[in-house]
Amino acid sequence: MDVYNPIFKISWPGPGVLGISIVLFMLFMGIAVYLLLLYLRMKERERLHNYQLFLFQVKRKGLNNFQIKILNSMAEQMNKADPTRIVANAALFESMLSNFMEYLLKSREDIDDRKVICRDLLTIYEKLYVRAAYREPLESMSGIEDGQILYVASGTGKIYIGKVSGRGKEVLALHLFTQARNLKDFKTGDQVEIFIMRVNDAEYKISTKCAGLEDNRILVAVSANIVRDKEQRHPYVSVVIPAVITQGIASGLEDEEQFEGTIYRINEFECELRTETQMPFEREYTIVFEISDYAFRAVGKVIASRTVEQEKVYYVTLKFRDMSRPAMAVLSNFIMEHL
Repeated sequence: MDVYNPIFKISWPGPGVLGISIVLFMLFMGIAVYLLLLYLRMKERERLHNYQLFLFQVKRKGLNNFQIKILNSMAEQMNKADPTRIVANAALFESMLSNFMEYLLKSREDIDDRKVICRDLLTIYEKLYVRAAYREPLESMSGIEDGQILYVASGTGKIYIGKVSGRGKEVLALHLFTQARNLKDFKTGDQVEIFIMRVNDAEYKISTKCAGLEDNRILVAVSANIVRDKEQRHPYVSVVIPAVITQGIASGLEDEEQFEGTIYRINEFECELRTETQMPFEREYTIVFEISDYAFRAVGKVIASRTVEQEKVYYVTLKFRDMSRPAMAVLSNFIMEHL
């Protein structure tokens, strides 16, 4: 239908049903594209926020850059859009370990490289999911807790990550994060090597023998051949903090023997201090100091000491054994802010 203009005495074709439909469709498509771009921008902003939160969480846990890259790559391969889910979910991390170990078995890495990779994975697991502030050193295999993460090397050179899932008379049961068909690498009587990395303690190597298979687990004999290897130390912050030290657990009485010292390095679990008074290993000490206007009072034991004879100065490492939760929180925040 034509539209006539009497003023200009011209006419032009009017829109039909098809023309109106095309215009409305183009308008609808424009709105749809705009909304799609708006949604994608919102999801990208959410992804960046999640990643920033993820970096903050894992840095706070003490992971290094290489370990963060490993964790982020595992999350991407498992199509987990929000990597922060891994930080709080040990079961999710274990499910990813199963797939990663299958990939590692097929790789061309030699056994030493695979051991280094597995060691980093154990470190990630320990720092993310194990919250023990202090752990007694292992004296024997009977001290290994249920749920302890570890890796096992078979006599054929295969390496598997697993955890302690039970125990019996003179045996430990290990659940390995791999398919059941791979357990054929372990035969009764074969020599196996177990590696344990315990945060706030040390690394341990255990030589033992396979005691058989049970369901989807391997049994290993309890062995006395356990070696305490590299000790795990947390990063220090350099400080200059005056401190007052009391021999024994301070009771507040005036006749207690006190002396002064200076803390020059500190982390969440111990401090290194300088003092002119000798501090024997066999005694407990109460140390009082102040950080961020908060008065700290902690009981600790000397775990290392050296002496500079010319200056008659003692350099001592004091491990905190008894500190209140509020004090631990203040100290942890101070360390994170100054790393």
